[in-house]
Amino acid sequence: MEKSESPEAQGALTKAAHAAAEALWESDKKLAAEWEYRALHAGERAFGTNNISLASILANLAKYEGDSKQFAAAEILYERQLKMLEEKFGPSDSRVAKVLEEYSAAAKEAKDNSKADALAKRAAAIRSRK
Repeated sequence: MEKSESPEAQGALTKAAHAAAEALWESDKKLAAEWEYRALHAGERAFGTNNISLASILANLAKYEGDSKQFAAAEILYERQLKMLEEKFGPSDSRVAKVLEEYSAAAKEAKDNSKADALAKRAAAIRSRK
C-alpha cells in the first residue's frame, strides 16, 4: 500500500480519531467504533501493525465488538492486543492480566466457558505474583 501522508501526519490522525472516538464513546458507541477503526488503520499505516501505541484502540474495539455480540471479531482484537503487550512488557505484566480478564469476560459472554476459565486462571496467576 502506498503511503500518501507522512508518518507524523498519520500519527496525528490516529491520535485525533482516537480522541474523537473516546469523546463519543458513551453517547454513540457505533459511531465511536467507526472512528476507532479509522484510528487503527491510520496508526497501522503510520507505525506498523504491531506498534504498542495501537493497544488502547484495540482494547476499545475488542470491548465494543464483545458488547455487540461479535465475539469472533472481539477475539481477534483481544489476541492481537495480548501479543503486543506480551512482546513489549512480558507475559507476566499487570497490563497483560487486565486484557486477559476482559477477554475472559467476553469469552464467558460468548458461552466459551473453557476459554474463559483458562484466561481467568492465567490472569489470576499474574495478579498473585505482584
